[in-house]
Amino acid sequence: MTIVEVIPSLAKRAGAEVFLINLSKQLNTSEKIVIVSLYGGIDPNIEKDLNSLGIKIFYCNKKVGIDLKCAKIFKKIIHEIKPDVVHMHLNCVITYFLAFGFKKQHFKTFLTVHSLVEKDFKKSERFLIKAYAKKKIIRIVGISHLITNNIKSILKMNDAFTIDNGTYLFSPIQNEPKCDVIKIICVAAFRKEKNQEMLINSFIDLEGKTEKRLLLTFLGDGPLLEENKRKVDELNRNDIVFCGQQNDIYSYLKESHIFCLSSKYEGNPISIIEAMSVGLPIVAPKVGGIPDVVKDNKNGELFIAENKDDLTSKLLDLIINDNKRQDIRKNNINDAKQYSIEICASNYLKLFKENINGKEKI
Repeated sequence: MTIVEVIPSLAKRAGAEVFLINLSKQLNTSEKIVIVSLYGGIDPNIEKDLNSLGIKIFYCNKKVGIDLKCAKIFKKIIHEIKPDVVHMHLNCVITYFLAFGFKKQHFKTFLTVHSLVEKDFKKSERFLIKAYAKKKIIRIVGISHLITNNIKSILKMNDAFTIDNGTYLFSPIQNEPKCDVIKIICVAAFRKEKNQEMLINSFIDLEGKTEKRLLLTFLGDGPLLEENKRKVDELNRNDIVFCGQQNDIYSYLKESHIFCLSSKYEGNPISIIEAMSVGLPIVAPKVGGIPDVVKDNKNGELFIAENKDDLTSKLLDLIINDNKRQDIRKNNINDAKQYSIEICASNYLKLFKENINGKEKI
């Protein structure tokens, strides 16, 4: 089977991009995988990794907005590859429409929705997705049950599949690192919806509430990184550090005690699954697919999104309760196994094959 994985860009290492790379690598063990990036540019480490596995990458050199030339290039690439499956991620549906319209093709087409529909797609994109789904030209996949329910609710449709996000799991650390500092880590791009500013303010509010020494570490880059760094510099805090984009996330996770996201909204973050596989307790908002993965007081603690005081309270509870962190660590090492990329890829492959053979259930 030949599968084409389509994404707007591979120039950055965000959740959907990492997922596509990992899924492509895993599917490549049994199927022929080709990647199409609508825009040009790619992280050189990603390119090297994929090339070493023999996975070809094509670029359509898309411009911002409606780009008929890009759609023409995309159509030509697909026709030359002659795939059995075209699997899209994020905002590719308008380019697909410009290339193929509503005409059914010889291949089966799928779109994975990685976050809330109303957040990730414009009205025009939502209209096209709904129309394609109704005509059974594109099958829609949500990365968690909550995301799938959101798809059905917003798009007023019943036909949507759920395949839980998956990733390559890290080696578990059975016991947390012994040191005199409780290390909290956040792995996320610095964008408005990730809301790192609230996490910084919450961390500052912890001062005087515990005698334990604390350290907050941020991994990731993005448009709001420098703004957050300036804020911390102005506060003269040496217990908040920014490490930028890192390829070796594991080396940071294994030395940490708590993983935290402060997002306004999410899908089903791979960063949480990776942190759980190491054993880290999770503090995260009750949004998107997070409650599907993080069970309150079993895998970590959930707080009300955009509520700084609730976030501070949940962080403090895990900071002062050493035994609770260790109990959660054991749970997370075990529970993360169901989110392996091997299981995820197997479910996608099953979905692809059943649709090719005229079945539509997974």
